[in-house]
This record gives sequence, C-alpha cells and structure tokens, in this order.
Amino acid sequence: MGRAGKHVAGWARRAFALGCACACAAACGGKTSSCPTEIPACPSPAPSFVGEINPIIQSTCVPCHGPGGVEASRPYLTYEDMKTYGTFIDMYTQVLGCLMPQPPQQLTPDQRTSLLQWFACGEPDDRNSADGGIADAAADLY
Repeated sequence: MGRAGKHVAGWARRAFALGCACACAAACGGKTSSCPTEIPACPSPAPSFVGEINPIIQSTCVPCHGPGGVEASRPYLTYEDMKTYGTFIDMYTQVLGCLMPQPPQQLTPDQRTSLLQWFACGEPDDRNSADGGIADAAADLY
C-alpha cells in the first residue's frame, strides 16, 4: 500500500477510534458533551515532536506513564516507548475522547489541538532532522 493509501487507512482507524471513544465514555458515564470531537487536519508545517509535542507529553503524560507512576508499565518517556507501549492509535483515542490525561494532569485546549494535529500528520518524528524539518519516520506505521 502506498503512503497515500496508508494515510487514508490511518484516518479510517482514527474515525473508528473516535466512535469507540465516544461510545465508551458515554457508556461509562464520561462527559462527551463538553469534549470537542472535531478531528483536526494536518497543518503545514506539522507540529514538531521535539519543540512542541514531547514537552506536552513529558509534562502531562509522564507523571503517570513514567517511573513511579500508576502506568509505569506503559512508559511514555521516549518516542520509541510511545510506539511500543502506548500505540499511537490508543493515545489518539484517549486524547480525542478527553479521557486522558486524568486529573490532576490536564491538557489546555491548545495542547490538545497540537497533539491531535500531530496524530493527524502521522506522528512525525523530527528528532534526527538536521534542518529542523519533519522526518516522517512514523509514516510506515499506517
């Protein structure tokens, strides 16, 4: 499957995940009415993992998904950890459905939008990009 086909298949999984997240939140008594469910498009340029996304994850996810946290068995300390233990589609579903992070860690509306845009772009990894551009190492996941 070509890159475009993988991107479309990724969006189909994300749309399904949105439905599952909303249904789960509703069935479990979660608040879906106050959670915006718009799926943002991938902006150009995509949010930078290094400059924008990783700081959000470190401040809002790692307190639970890090050493000593209640989800330490699913660490999010590195990009590789998130690919291995979190799976990006699971993370996307949780953020989109306003299910994570749980209090006291909360995302601001801007942080949530940045994360969702990053997911929409295919979780680009710019850690090794010499020019600060996006090296889309995650594209082959879809």
